[in-house]
Amino acid sequence: MVVDVVDDRLGCTEITLSSQGEPITGTTMRALPLGAVVRNMVRPLVFEGSEGKGAVTIEGPPEPVDVTQGPTDQALKAVAMAYSIAFALGDPPAKAVERDLNLATSTAGRWIKLARDRGFLEIPADRGRRA
Repeated sequence: MVVDVVDDRLGCTEITLSSQGEPITGTTMRALPLGAVVRNMVRPLVFEGSEGKGAVTIEGPPEPVDVTQGPTDQALKAVAMAYSIAFALGDPPAKAVERDLNLATSTAGRWIKLARDRGFLEIPADRGRRA
């Protein structure tokens, strides 16, 4: 399987199947949960890439953040990291921020806005909606 950035998200761009002698049918192909496979394959990895080559650059998983101190720069960087990874994987970004930082829905929304306002997060104009 080859995974690449397509429309600012990670997606499967090439796949090779082997059925060990059994025919591969359209039904078999449609039953493949490619989105889930991509997410499960990519989620634990750290990406390093160079600009303009369709690579996703993620500096690594965020360090544990003490959210009880409020929206500190460190916390907002963690928000940006969680949001960006979820967006690239096609997962709901705000839900990922809630889950990863253990924040209430309203708090996650406010912190996402703060991360954007302070320049830690750049949200695409389409706000993650697929065409």
